[in-house]
Amino acid sequence: MADIGLNLKIKYGLSRDATAVETRNWYQLVESYRRSGYSLEESGELAARSILPGYRTRVYASEADTIEMLLDQAKNK
Repeated sequence: MADIGLNLKIKYGLSRDATAVETRNWYQLVESYRRSGYSLEESGELAARSILPGYRTRVYASEADTIEMLLDQAKNK
């Protein structure tokens, strides 16, 4: 399994891997959005846009894991 920082980079088109701190902050914000009623995908996108530098500045040929997998990985960081 690839590193969560790399997976977030691919999923959200970041210019570099997300750091451990950015990953934790992203996870916490996703959970907050989910509690507010946003869907899982919307929550991930909104959190990525707010937390992760370089959001959607790159396009990668491979696809990242599902948002469920990313949240599971981030929870353990």
